[in-house]
Parts: sequence; structure tokens; C-alpha cells
Amino acid sequence: MSVIGYDGILFRVGDRVELHPSAALSKEGGRYAEVIGIVPAGEALKSKIGQNRVRVKVEGMNGVHAGPPQAFRLHYE
Repeated sequence: MSVIGYDGILFRVGDRVELHPSAALSKEGGRYAEVIGIVPAGEALKSKIGQNRVRVKVEGMNGVHAGPPQAFRLHYE
């Protein structure tokens, strides 16, 4: 499964992504994360999680965080 980030580029589970500067996690000091899961759009509607379909592990933060695909972009090394 893949989704389109805020820059229009696809990213997938296992990819390293950069958080959008206006994202709440970015304001808390997060900058990069690893995608650990993506909820399909149809399932997200059924489970009422809304747009927070992307699950990430943010570097330097504990736990798993969620956000919409537009809050991330693929990070090129």
C-alpha cells in the first residue's frame, strides 16, 4: 500500500518520511519518521479514524503516531 505525500510523491510502509513543518508533531520537535503502517481509505471510513491513515514511529519520540498522508513526504537520503 502506498499514499501520496504533501509533495505529490508516493511513499510506502518502511520508508523514511519528513514531517510537514506545520504538522503538530513537527512543532513538538519531530522531523523524521519511519512509516510502520497505512490504513486503506475504505477501512479508515468504516473505523471512523478519519484522515489519520498513516502510522509512523517518529525519531526521538516514544510510541506510534498517526496523521494524514498530507502531513508527510518521502525523505531522500
